[in-house]
Amino acid sequence: MVCAVTRGVKRGILTATPTVLHCHPCGKRLRANDLEVLMLWFGLILIALAGLLVWLAKRAADKVLFMRATETTKLGTLFETIKQVRDELGGGPSELREYVELKGTVRCDQPLKGELSGQAAAVVETSVVRETEFMREDRDANGRVTQRWETRTESVHQTSLKTPFVLDDGTGQIEVRADGADFTLQQVVDRFEAPNSVEAGGSMLRFGSFQVGFGGGYGGYGSMGSNYRVKGYRFRESILPVGGRVYALGEIADTDEGLSLHKPTAAKEGETTKPYVLSVKSEEELVAAGQKNAKWLKIGGIASAVIGLVLAVVGLVQTVL
Repeated sequence: MVCAVTRGVKRGILTATPTVLHCHPCGKRLRANDLEVLMLWFGLILIALAGLLVWLAKRAADKVLFMRATETTKLGTLFETIKQVRDELGGGPSELREYVELKGTVRCDQPLKGELSGQAAAVVETSVVRETEFMREDRDANGRVTQRWETRTESVHQTSLKTPFVLDDGTGQIEVRADGADFTLQQVVDRFEAPNSVEAGGSMLRFGSFQVGFGGGYGGYGSMGSNYRVKGYRFRESILPVGGRVYALGEIADTDEGLSLHKPTAAKEGETTKPYVLSVKSEEELVAAGQKNAKWLKIGGIASAVIGLVLAVVGLVQTVL
């Protein structure tokens, strides 16, 4: 970056030409005032980002707090309580709602089949991403052109499938309504394949017994000429396996719709929203990961706030002066 400042005296008056900055590689010129305004706006953006990071840190910390504060419930004991309430009311649903922590095994009468893995599961998330490269040309202030390959990704296929299932903790079973849950699933497929090993001609991909069509008309590596090429395809799949262990944190409700575990009802004003968690990881693993996440989000928020405040103040002062 080149900075040129000229000053002179004319008729007894000190005059100054605005500072001019050459911006590479586009060759455009920015005045000093423009740079100060950019500093101001960039500082404000960092301050807004700091607010978001602090909010995310609090959310992660609240999630850990709920996991540590909620004792594990046995379904058998809970069902006895619900039965007593029903008897006292003369039958019918008890309308009992309770925030609980459960640990058990996934049971499913009609499981899904993983699109890529073929494994039986209650929840399946599948994605196929195409990784491509484009030739990018950059021109500097002197007109010199440099070329480099820039990697991009394009989603070819993405699905999230769920089927009804129950959680069995050994003392009882309860229906799980998974909508709205914060999932931690088991990754069973993560493979990168070259185009010639999965492209089946035209606009079709094949991975084992799985196949999917895609638009765009892109073919294999280098098929679009010297400025574009397909590096390959990333196949990923994560599942909640049938027969696998599951940790659950949510609300149990006994209503006209039946007895089930589901997303907690909306929090009242002034209350903290309770998380709904379904995870193949243990409570201990989730707590450790949540504490680490909250810590680094908070550090990032504080750093963004400090840097943003400095930039905003400097930019504002320089602009006014």
